[in-house]
Amino acid sequence: MTETTFKMIKNQPGVKRVSLGRGIVGAGGSGLDVLGVYEIPLTVTLNGHTKTCSNAPVYVCQSLTSPGILGINLINDFNISYAPPPTGLVFHDKPQPVSAVRSVVE
Repeated sequence: MTETTFKMIKNQPGVKRVSLGRGIVGAGGSGLDVLGVYEIPLTVTLNGHTKTCSNAPVYVCQSLTSPGILGINLINDFNISYAPPPTGLVFHDKPQPVSAVRSVVE
């Protein structure tokens, strides 16, 4: 989450700092300036369905190109997956294990 986004919610109930945080690397390979790690109650709504996590760990970073990024741990906790358009992101109550992964080379 960006520092700007965090400033809008930092005084909400349930927000607490848990550590100073360590450096993490962005998708482009460069380091992100972590200002701290906070437990924040999060609610995610997708296609009219809502799920809540009472203490999601959130890394607050000085500079991101979007207000926030869902990490794979949170995606797994919320059982979110991606379906091709027009559906997009969806919740799955019963996650399906991956039975096979293969590379496609043209």
